[in-house]
Amino acid sequence: MSKKLTLEQEASVLHYVEHHRGKKMHGEQRKYMYDIYRIFKQDRDDKVCTCLDRDTHNKVEGFIKSIEWSDEVKSSPKMKELLPDSYEPIILKEKSTQPVKVDVKKLAKAVKKRKSTPKAKAVPVKPVRKSKVRKK
Repeated sequence: MSKKLTLEQEASVLHYVEHHRGKKMHGEQRKYMYDIYRIFKQDRDDKVCTCLDRDTHNKVEGFIKSIEWSDEVKSSPKMKELLPDSYEPIILKEKSTQPVKVDVKKLAKAVKKRKSTPKAKAVPVKPVRKSKVRKK
């Protein structure tokens, strides 16, 4: 569910991330969080009960991760600073400089030992009987 936003909406999301994300949800932070929420869904606003703040915060975080950012915003240095997770990680292929030797016999023995380790069995517990003597 990626959503394409206008440049103004992207700017407001980045403003929220820079200034209000990770702070207590009181006053202005709460208002901005619900403003971002209303970009994606219109079923809540900042006048709703505070008991929904945690759920709304989690949904806003999910919405931010699902945004399809424009090329202008992606290339900005502020975007790279604020949301480094939105970029695909660069995968570097590493070449081994040293040969790896695997002793297959030792490996097979370790696997066999791990599989053959007996597991603890459940032990039945006798129920404790209460005395039938009642005090008056």
